[in-house]
Amino acid sequence: MVPIEVTARFFRDGNIIPKDFYWQNTQYPVISTGRHWQDEKGYHILVMTPGELVHELIFLPAELCWYLNNLGSYRNTT
Repeated sequence: MVPIEVTARFFRDGNIIPKDFYWQNTQYPVISTGRHWQDEKGYHILVMTPGELVHELIFLPAELCWYLNNLGSYRNTT
């Protein structure tokens, strides 16, 4: 996991919607979000960026930090 900067909206109902993230001085706009789940590692969110690349972002509430678990290792096939 790589620490990253994320711009996100946090809603009262507990939902988190990332708007974009920064990795290696590059901004990746989030065009849609997909599956999300929580486990002992944190709150996982699958996001899609232009080019239909899917990335896994992880938010750790105890640290108030975001991490990138996979950078474009998936491609939307639908």
